[in-house]
Amino acid sequence: MEDFKTIINEEVANQALQILFCGHFGDPLINPHFLDMIKYLTEVNPNLLINIHTNGSFYKEEWWAELAKSLPEKHIVYLGIDGLEDTHHLYRQDTDFNKIIQNAQAYIANGGYAVWKMIKFDHNQEQIADCRQLSRSLGFKEFYLIDAGRNTFPVFQSDRSL
Repeated sequence: MEDFKTIINEEVANQALQILFCGHFGDPLINPHFLDMIKYLTEVNPNLLINIHTNGSFYKEEWWAELAKSLPEKHIVYLGIDGLEDTHHLYRQDTDFNKIIQNAQAYIANGGYAVWKMIKFDHNQEQIADCRQLSRSLGFKEFYLIDAGRNTFPVFQSDRSL
């Protein structure tokens, strides 16, 4: 946490408009100080836009409720959910679909702005409409479909009407 405060000191945090937490080789939420980082940033700069990309499988529902309450009004959490229970785990290995949905529900119920981010693959493409509908019924604000898989540059489609 002290390293984080040294790198993102109060001067830097106050000048920033947005901070993005996105791991390319790991989930940013794996950092045991993640909630403390969020609380620090929002104390220093309550107008900061915070974007978080995660698979949503870490921690319990209480942690997700606290995250929602700790984030500023302008924030977005993108949850990588690539299909339904029977296909999600094929790409997002070692994750539990039901736990992710429970975490998302706790986060949304406590005021969190959640986006369902789904990568289209051959094994889950028949589930896109069902995932979009489930995201709506759970209270996700948006549904993003990455329509090119991981082999080419992804094309993003947003359904902001959720």
